[in-house]
Amino acid sequence: MSRQPVAPRPPRGDDAGPDATPPSAPWRPVPGQLHSWDISTGVDGPGSRFVADFIGSVNLFEGIVTEDEPEHVRIESASAGTTLYIGHGISCVPGAKVAVAVRPEKMQITRETPAAGAENHLSGTVREIAYMGDLSVYLVELDSGKTVKVTMPNLVRSAEQRLTWEDKVYLTWHETAAVVLQS
Repeated sequence: MSRQPVAPRPPRGDDAGPDATPPSAPWRPVPGQLHSWDISTGVDGPGSRFVADFIGSVNLFEGIVTEDEPEHVRIESASAGTTLYIGHGISCVPGAKVAVAVRPEKMQITRETPAAGAENHLSGTVREIAYMGDLSVYLVELDSGKTVKVTMPNLVRSAEQRLTWEDKVYLTWHETAAVVLQS
């Protein structure tokens, strides 16, 4: 079964006209039109805040860009309770309001404290658990008060290694696992 795009791309390159975009420009959704997830780029994330809210299976952290370099960006996020680190630049000015999207399966959850100086780590308390057979879904209330969803495959059968309600936990993710949404 092949996947068809939900909305057509705008005119590109040689299509000419006032709405034409350069062939290398990313497609940006227009309010009032259908929005889609661009699977052709290989990007594992939504292309806009609208799509992220609509699909609902993503943790969003609002923040302000404090540093944007070609190889990284730092975003101060009150909802995360820390500064988030993204392993690539996003071409915006410091002070820009953005949202950082992290899919639940991209987060790691553990009882062990992350190494000193580690990027992208949050702490919180397990509030809800859903055992789904091959994976478990955890709702974690962060120290900042925000609740996030984390999924983890059930690789171990031992009950003493499983996380449980009210456990103090730490969440981490790789610097390339998040998507920065500017719209």
